[in-house]
Amino acid sequence: MTQQLEVKPQSRRRGRKLPPGITERISATTKEKSYQVRLRTGATANKAICRTFSSLDDARAWQVENLAKLNANGRVSTRAQRGITIDAAIHEYITAEKVMNEKEKQRLLMLVDEFNGLAVMDLTVARLDAWKTELLKTEVSPDPRRKIVHPLYDGTRVRTYSESTVRKYFYTLKKVLEWHSVYRNYPFNSPFQHVSAPVENNSRTRRLEEGEEQRILAACDKMYVNQEALKTIIQVALETAMRAGEILSLEWHEVDFNKRRIEIPKEKCKTKRYREVPMTSVCLALLKTYQQTHGNPNETRVFYQWEDSNVLGHRFKIITKNAQAHDLRFHDLRHEATSRFYEKTDLRDTEIASITGHSDMRTLRRYANLRSNSLAARLW
Repeated sequence: MTQQLEVKPQSRRRGRKLPPGITERISATTKEKSYQVRLRTGATANKAICRTFSSLDDARAWQVENLAKLNANGRVSTRAQRGITIDAAIHEYITAEKVMNEKEKQRLLMLVDEFNGLAVMDLTVARLDAWKTELLKTEVSPDPRRKIVHPLYDGTRVRTYSESTVRKYFYTLKKVLEWHSVYRNYPFNSPFQHVSAPVENNSRTRRLEEGEEQRILAACDKMYVNQEALKTIIQVALETAMRAGEILSLEWHEVDFNKRRIEIPKEKCKTKRYREVPMTSVCLALLKTYQQTHGNPNETRVFYQWEDSNVLGHRFKIITKNAQAHDLRFHDLRHEATSRFYEKTDLRDTEIASITGHSDMRTLRRYANLRSNSLAARLW
């Protein structure tokens, strides 16, 4: 049975009776009154938490609320813990080597600027919701390092942060603050329980039209460099349904030519689950030829030419404009590849999901109509 915690015996100040655990104080300089609340947190009076309020009503409210927490074996933040700022928590997270990649680090540094000086305890539901709403309306500034814009790149259009991007910032902030409260052992009344992340609406259905694949591969020859590498990475995407980031981080030791499979470690997967992607005969031949003709013995990555998916995305945008393949993104190749798995094979949904890495089977429902004829043929 848990022993109920008690406040210190009632105190009197200048003849006025105050509730137990609250002491009235008068400033020697300003003569203003304040009220100190003292809560015992241990068996001795030496272990206590004190807070001072200018209002007696505020002091009573805080006392009642936090005494209930202590009696329920909860925790009450100390003065030092209440002074922890969000930017300090983020820097400590980075120092503790919790950052997974350079993209996450850039998001964290942006959050440092956004919440610089704001205490973790002061991140209320209203403030979090207002920040999310404002970020969705914020215009994305052009990269100042881009001195020359390619004439085929539509870089003049005014852009704002997408729902997908804001979701990444939202969940990055949530992860850091919840980690830090556990790491430093202080109570965190998480506002993320009451504020929802923006809904990401990226369920595109763009597929390759007749002749587009050939035009895209031919357009690669118009690029200044890495023409064959671009052709290969596009074809690999169409044969495996791998994400751009997964393909770019692929290393040669993860390509098993004997067992005809590509091994993707969980730290490289969006879903954080290890996955094996079987290679079609086309994919197998592509990678073998590419290794012999364009493999670099000084590089462990297969497609080392591009730093990240953003750089590859810019190159692909130029290719699609040259090929007159309008409104086609590199990620659409994943949708095309998944559609082909449904059209060309009789693999079950679970088997296709194990290849593509879809963690939610509901995502694959939009492909069900691709097998309407084959399903009818299997009925009596």
